[in-house]
Amino acid sequence: MRSRKILVVDPNADARQALCALLQSLGHKVDSAGNLDDALQQVQSSAPELVICETTLDDAETGFDLARQLRGRSIYLLAYSGGDHREQRALAEDAGFHNYLSKPSTVRDFRLMFEAWDETEAKDV
Repeated sequence: MRSRKILVVDPNADARQALCALLQSLGHKVDSAGNLDDALQQVQSSAPELVICETTLDDAETGFDLARQLRGRSIYLLAYSGGDHREQRALAEDAGFHNYLSKPSTVRDFRLMFEAWDETEAKDV
């Protein structure tokens, strides 16, 4: 698994920090944001390869809104949610997310996601 530049977007500071620490322990460079506006600024300034986004950001904005705004860019979009997984997965796909992980996820879940992404990229070359 190669090192990636990742942006974690989650309004819950504790959850955001925990996920950032997990991803850093896997060798990735990680930035974070707590809301849609900060996430869009981070995308512009740090050009992440991967955005991992909680689907619920606040009352007015969602991770689905962020995915719709980032769709079509060269960024892998991962929805990360503790909500109703069947409904969330469908909404995530419609919004433009490439993959979906449910909370809580293990280190193994993230490693498998990265391995699958690496394989997909290798096939595209």
